[in-house]
Amino acid sequence: MTSQILTGINRHFTLSEIFESEEYVICDSSAEKSMIDEISSAKTFSDLPDYLLSTQLKYSERFIDLLGNRNLLTTQGVSRELRDSRDIIGRNLHYLSLMSKHLNGNRKKHMHNGENKKEMLADIQELHHLAYELSKKKAFSPRNRQIYKFLERIVMAVTEVTDAKIDYGNLYFLQKQKSIKRDFHTDEQLVTSAIYLSCTECKHGGILTRDSDIKRILRNTVFYLDHSSSADYREIVNMVTKNPVKVYRAEGMNDARLNGDSSWPGSLEISRIVSQQRISLIDKMLSY
Repeated sequence: MTSQILTGINRHFTLSEIFESEEYVICDSSAEKSMIDEISSAKTFSDLPDYLLSTQLKYSERFIDLLGNRNLLTTQGVSRELRDSRDIIGRNLHYLSLMSKHLNGNRKKHMHNGENKKEMLADIQELHHLAYELSKKKAFSPRNRQIYKFLERIVMAVTEVTDAKIDYGNLYFLQKQKSIKRDFHTDEQLVTSAIYLSCTECKHGGILTRDSDIKRILRNTVFYLDHSSSADYREIVNMVTKNPVKVYRAEGMNDARLNGDSSWPGSLEISRIVSQQRISLIDKMLSY
């Protein structure tokens, strides 16, 4: 038995309130605040600020706690992102260890001062590995793959045609390292999974994230479904209105803001983004 449903757009709730209220919470990797950019800019262990490492440790430990909630889910894309974050930290750890071997003379004191920071960075890598392993066990697996794939095609098409992934560059590999960004389509998996649970299992729930793309993808998808010429989508709209999918934007270690849900009516702004021309284009893509 769940407690009363949380309401009020832009209201803040504790994570405990969210997990007690929702029948499921799908979490993406951005729910763990990442400071990998700052960590990767260091040339020696001594360059790493104490506050940076201690703060990252706290967020990583909190993320492990979140993954332990019984009604929390992830997706395969979330696991892959966590795996890549673990590997990035591992490469940084290896690079900084090599650099420390070249320190000599007066700089030896920096190597000594950096030993504790090396241990902290190794702990952060270990926590990311643990998060990766736990997230694999929590990855959502739909009972009906055919329905899931049907919904996923819709979400993917809407995302592409409406250019909904604005935050994409902030989610994956570091631009400073000039790494190739890999899109695991995690955002689309999150939204597809939530819509699937709403439609096929009649569950209300939420997506916990720091990524603004999630709200955009969900909003644009529901608007498309509501305005498409296909009558097949009417029941989907009815179900996501009856069993709303909420988007909670994580803002601290223990709280999040209700940022939107699938029962919102279409606005003038959305109608400009998901224009009739784009709706027709999506219809055409899905007809093949």
